[in-house]
This record gives sequence, structure tokens and C-alpha cells, in this order.
Amino acid sequence: MKKSGIGFYSIRMFIWSLAYRIMCLIVSTSLIAIFNNKLGVILAQMFCLGIILVLPYLRIYDVGFNDYNRINYGHIKRDELKGLKIGLIVSVPYILCSVALILSHFSIVPPTYLAIFRMINSPYFSLCQTLLPPTLTITEQSLFAVIVIALTVFTEPVVYALGYRMGLARISFTEQMGLRKPRDK
Repeated sequence: MKKSGIGFYSIRMFIWSLAYRIMCLIVSTSLIAIFNNKLGVILAQMFCLGIILVLPYLRIYDVGFNDYNRINYGHIKRDELKGLKIGLIVSVPYILCSVALILSHFSIVPPTYLAIFRMINSPYFSLCQTLLPPTLTITEQSLFAVIVIALTVFTEPVVYALGYRMGLARISFTEQMGLRKPRDK
């Protein structure tokens, strides 16, 4: 497997995605348990959004940044959609879980799946707690709320696509904000 291929990066990013989701689960449950009110839910969601949006962005940005050199030297061909492809491959298990959530709303999948889905979709644990209250079964929940929660898994492919394109273009948010010294371009 080529170390610059989509498959290599997809496996690597999927492992990181699992690590981010475990971090989000720990942060969410801790903050909600500590504050035990809406403030805890809001703080947990903000921290989890920071984890799930910023950390994968930084990883895939570096891939795009390094691919810029590989493209210039003719080692690989330019693929503007490489970040999106990696993001979609990484998100396939989560997309399947979202489909199962929608199917559980129609009682095709057991209704206890909602509790499992909350753990799998841990970056949006707090949002899930708010839109799909645990006091109701999945079949009693609003279909609109179920679909909104199911669509949250598509934020990651967007982050991967944006991060990779920004890396290829050599545009860095952290450098623009003065958080990091500029790299040699």
C-alpha cells in the first residue's frame, strides 16, 4: 500500500477518528456529570466540536501540505477531492450507524439502538441528548430530530475536504491568527 494513497490515509485517519470519539465521550460524560444541567451540556458540546473539527483538520491539512510537494515533483497526480474521499471512507461505519438509527425509528432495528448510537456518535452526544431526550423511545422521537442527528456524521468529510484543500493551497488558519510561525512555502 502506497504511503501517499487514499487507502493508507483512510486507515490512519479512521484510527485517529476512533481516538477523537473516545476523547469526546470522556469529555461529554465528565462535563455533563460535573455540571448536571444545561451548562454542562453546552460546554460538553463546545469542547467536542473543538475536538472533532480542529484535530482532524490539522491532521489532514498536513497531508495536503505534504502532497503539494509530491505533486510539484511529479510523484503523485493532483487530486482536489482526495480529502473528501478520505473523509467519506473514514465516515462509512458512522454513516451506516446513522442509517441504522433512522431504521430504528421505524422499528426495523431494535429501539435500544439509540443508546448505542449515542456512544458511537459521541462528538454529538450532548446534541443527541438535547434533540432526542432519553425519556422517550426512538419510535416516539420526531423524525426530523432523528434525521438531523443522523446527518451530523457528514461534518467529518467536510472537515477532511476543507483541510486537505487548505493544505494544498498552503493557507493556514493557525498562521493567519499568529498561533504558529509560518512554514516555508
